Amino acid sequence: ITLDMLSVQGRMITSWDKKVEKLFWRGRDSRRERLDLIDISRKHSDFFNVSITNFFFFRNEEIKYGPRQPPISFHDFFR
Repeated sequence: ITLDMLSVQGRMITSWDKKVEKLFWRGRDSRRERLDLIDISRKHSDFFNVSITNFFFFRNEEIKYGPRQPPISFHDFFR
């Protein structure tokens, strides 16, 4: 993990003082709490940018909690 973190810090494009103050999360639907986070983010979109990348456990709820977004690479996540 240390090597990963060091490599990320070396590739940062945007300085911390220019980053947007917003929670950013991408992931699959492995727990109900992740879908709850989508509900929260939709009510407070000025604070959250949250999306599901793949529906497996809750496929029948993709219409409600979608659309799917592409996964973000580890390095791009920390831009």
